[in-house]
Amino acid sequence: MRLYMKERRAKQKEENNEAYKLFQRQEKQAQRARIRTLALQADPEQLERIASRRKLIDTSNEAIDSMERQYIKARERYRHKLENMDVDSIVAKRETDKLYQRMRRAQIKLAGGSKKKTYVQPVTNNVTIQQQTNDEEQHEEQDEEQDEEQDDEPRQKKKGSLPLVTDVAHLFSTMKSRGRNEPLGQTTIKMYVSKLNTVSRIVLGHPFDGNLNFLLDSKNVIDKFIDGWKGSNYKDYMSPIVVLLKHFEVNPEIIDDYSTPMKQQLQENEKTRGDNQMSDKEKENYIPLPQVEKAIEEYNIYKKQKGVIDKVKLENLTIMALYFKNNLIARDDYKEMRITNVSKRANELNKEYNHLIYNPQTNSVVKFVMFAYKTASKYGKREFEIPSDLRKILNAYIKTFNKKVGDWLFTTTTGSQYTGSNFGKVIQNSGYAITGKYLNVNLIRKIWIIWFFNNAKRPSINDKKAFAERFLHSKDVQEEYNRVNVD
Repeated sequence: MRLYMKERRAKQKEENNEAYKLFQRQEKQAQRARIRTLALQADPEQLERIASRRKLIDTSNEAIDSMERQYIKARERYRHKLENMDVDSIVAKRETDKLYQRMRRAQIKLAGGSKKKTYVQPVTNNVTIQQQTNDEEQHEEQDEEQDEEQDDEPRQKKKGSLPLVTDVAHLFSTMKSRGRNEPLGQTTIKMYVSKLNTVSRIVLGHPFDGNLNFLLDSKNVIDKFIDGWKGSNYKDYMSPIVVLLKHFEVNPEIIDDYSTPMKQQLQENEKTRGDNQMSDKEKENYIPLPQVEKAIEEYNIYKKQKGVIDKVKLENLTIMALYFKNNLIARDDYKEMRITNVSKRANELNKEYNHLIYNPQTNSVVKFVMFAYKTASKYGKREFEIPSDLRKILNAYIKTFNKKVGDWLFTTTTGSQYTGSNFGKVIQNSGYAITGKYLNVNLIRKIWIIWFFNNAKRPSINDKKAFAERFLHSKDVQEEYNRVNVD
């Protein structure tokens, strides 16, 4: 059908080029008008689904076009081979090729299954059993020869060894978490996709495009990434790579190349946590909790004109208030938060993101409902009431930014959802604007926990447990955030 439509359009263009161009312009204008109409009528969730579906269709069309070009070339080569063959040989070869192609498709479907696995198919009258057996053995011998030739070189230099992944998020959703026989959570999947894109940008210069084969050259990836990555914890960026390579049963030596630096850095981090020592960078940006609270209280969100709110300052105040005037001291989970009508029933809430429950009748926020966070697989759905001071700030933010039910709580300047790294920068910039210190999520949580252990009077186990629940982690993890060398 696609080929037919291409030929038809080419014929129309050849017969009357001007009329064809006019028709194309009219079609594009009509399509844009339809999209604008849909955008006005649809809610944000529907628009996001449409955008995702369109992206998937475009990616699929590109893959289909590529396969079509390859098929045309292969067909020409095949016809050239058939020119000097008799009828019986042609029939036998076609049947053998069909059997071989079925076997190869089954192997690809098994995603890394053994090439020598036998797939028995019915034998037609035109091909004898002996012919079929000989041809299959010949193909297996060719595969073995190719394997031996490729094994003479390092495995990581192989090209085309892994299949094209058109939807890596869906692929991650089919996998299970390490240590627990459960599917990966949505938060983990989004984090893996984001980190895989970052690795691809640093190593290849563009976001991940579905081709995993660059990961097989582990030395090149690690050298380029560590050289180009200015952060400290690069181990987190190796995790999705290891998960993918294990899924496709890649050579264990290549997987070890990625997992070894991960383990080394993890051991270093565990030692640092065990010593409870503050790093030089933490010392540089650390500020005691009372000073943060005082800076937030004194922060002016108005412009020079009396009563005119500065939107940038209001967003800074809202973000810092979420971390320092809140019962919930989350990670970067507010990027996954949408404004949801209070009338929605609990069983109707979408579990793929978090919710700020809002009452349009009173124009006021009610509570937080958390589904999408790092430890959701352990703690499940959690609800947090909103303190009165924070409620006032959130209400002012929603009104000033004209937020509606269904909107993301925070968005980029283009109106799209934040990624993890981008929202992390927003948090740091907000902290710097108010306190003069670059406060990231980890440091914010440490500020709270240092204050708790240094100021609470001999907290009991229950006190520690209740305090840890505000962070959505365990009291044991909480101990690791404490620092003993605070001036």
